[in-house]
Parts: sequence; C-alpha cells; structure tokens
Amino acid sequence: MRGLFSHLRYTVRRLMKSPGFTVTATLILGLGIGANTAIFSLVNCVLVVSLFSGAALLLAAVGLYGVLSYSVSQRKRELGIRVAVGAQAWNIFRLVVTQGLLIGATGLIVGFAGALIFAHFIQAALYQVPSTDPPTLIAAAAVLWLTALMACLLPALRATRIDPIQALRE
Repeated sequence: MRGLFSHLRYTVRRLMKSPGFTVTATLILGLGIGANTAIFSLVNCVLVVSLFSGAALLLAAVGLYGVLSYSVSQRKRELGIRVAVGAQAWNIFRLVVTQGLLIGATGLIVGFAGALIFAHFIQAALYQVPSTDPPTLIAAAAVLWLTALMACLLPALRATRIDPIQALRE
C-alpha cells in the first residue's frame, strides 16, 4: 500500500511538470472511456437485446408449431374423414393454417394489451422512442404474424398428406 502512494505522488509530480502532456493524456483517457462506453452500449443493444428477442421469437414459433402439430395428430381421424368425404387438400391446408393463425392472433392481442399496460415500465430503457410507438408495435406484430404463418405451414402440409384409409384404421 505504501508503494502505491509513492507511485501516485511521483505520477502527480511528473504530470505537474508538463501540463501539455497532462492535458493530452487526460483527453486521450476521456476519449478512450467514452468510446468504450459507446461500444459497450452498442454491443449491449445490438447483440444482447437482439439475442434475447430472437430467442423469444424462436420459442414462440416452436411453441406454435408444437401446438399445431399436436392438434393435427389428434385430429388425424377427423381430417381423414374430411378427405374421404371429398375435401380437397387446399381445404385441409386452409383449415389448419386458419387454426394456427387464430392462435397467433390471440397471442398478438394478448401481447399488444400487455405491451400497452406495461409500457411505462420499459420507458426508461428506451432511447428517443416512446414505449407506445405505433410503427414499432406494428413491425413487431408483423414479424410475429409472419412467424406464426411459417410455424403453421409444416403441420398444414403434413395434414394434406393424410391417407384417409390409414387414418380411419388407427
């Protein structure tokens, strides 16, 4: 500890002897700290927030896919009867996609209401954007809606390939 104070005193004396160097060193250190803070803020916003948003979007898509896939497997007999009676593949596809988009729409409505209710809690974390910014909410809803549509496609395609005779035997 004693050695630290002697080094500190020596540094202060050296800096007092050359004021130009002191100003230059202070400016360089200030710029370095400012740049470091700016880069950390940028990395925090771009990487961390995007990573968590992407993970949430992926979880929503996988969850919706799982629900629809399970629903199609549970309704295999019903869909097989529809095909046996004369339903076209397009009708089966539309039925499953509509069901998935209704689930997605319900989630969007609940999420939109939650966003409006809890908007004042996240206002401090946002920079020059209001928490109820319509373009931001519309863009988020559009991305989630497209995600729901993509999650519906595979179960819907699988439902169109149901063999009615095999479905009725099971």
